[in-house]
Amino acid sequence: MPFPSSSSFGIFFQQQFVFFFPLFWLLFSFPLASPVPISSHSSASDPSILITVKTTRANHRSRVEDALATWASMAGRKGTEKTQILFVSDANSPSPLIQSTKCPPGHTNAALCCKMAAEIRIALQRSPDFWCHFDDDSFVLLANLRAFLRQFRPHLDDLYLGRPSTSAPVVLPQLDDRPQLFAPFRHRKRPFWFGTGGAGICLSALTLRRLRRFIVMGETHQPRGNFQWVCAQLGVPDDVALGFILENVLAIPLTRTDRFHSHLNRMDEIPRSQLSDQISLSGSEKDANFVNVPEKFDGKRSDLLHFRSLFKFILLREGQKRREKEATKEKEDKYLMETKEYFLYR
Repeated sequence: MPFPSSSSFGIFFQQQFVFFFPLFWLLFSFPLASPVPISSHSSASDPSILITVKTTRANHRSRVEDALATWASMAGRKGTEKTQILFVSDANSPSPLIQSTKCPPGHTNAALCCKMAAEIRIALQRSPDFWCHFDDDSFVLLANLRAFLRQFRPHLDDLYLGRPSTSAPVVLPQLDDRPQLFAPFRHRKRPFWFGTGGAGICLSALTLRRLRRFIVMGETHQPRGNFQWVCAQLGVPDDVALGFILENVLAIPLTRTDRFHSHLNRMDEIPRSQLSDQISLSGSEKDANFVNVPEKFDGKRSDLLHFRSLFKFILLREGQKRREKEATKEKEDKYLMETKEYFLYR
């Protein structure tokens, strides 16, 4: 058989090109699929966040009102549309934002653990991308929290985010004294870190789902092995018990962030220029531990933790930054226009 002529070879090549070109175009014009499955929930750039704030009846008219008038009022505004805030208390309230529990009042381990279990139960029922816990003496900068959480994959990664208040991991000798009680957990007998509840704790959706077996959903009795049982047997507060379960039982390590602050940290040591960069701030009337703001709130309401003063300071600072940014952009636009006119009409 004779070798095909150049003209017939060209026709053959054109036919093959016409047939295969669309396939190559489809292959290389679109990015290859990621080997990691993509969640059907909110995208990482716009996650849903549920914040539960632990409080008590005595603080409804003080700390809760201060929070609602300041940082919590920013939820649902531009940039925080998918952020929901609920206060979990031991008493009823006419406000729909305050969820009542059957937990006892006070600051005992039993009361604290009961409320933490109620917070986790609420989070499991609502299934957010991230669940965050704060205390009612926390001031949360919602935009910073959202920006911080955007870097994570809540449905693919086990995440336990917070800040420890101890200088070393915690050792619980009671684990050795009563080994038979915790044998079913198959926990690792080693020191562990825990995120301080007062500074703030955030869990990813994946981690939250792993806690389900420790939470009684809709039942009144507290069976052996649940969260409150663990608290009672260990004799520790809620945040320590949560750290034990996450780190030693579920093997989910604490990811530390120093932008979370509790009243155990000195607020007045944070420079004013860095206040608006934090994720959570706090305060203490007992220790006179307050944020360092230039002007005190001059309204008729009390400002026990200086949250209203802080809110005013941050709003003014953000407004100043926005005006400076707009002024810079205006100068840049003017320069570009003058440069364009120079080259057009020279």
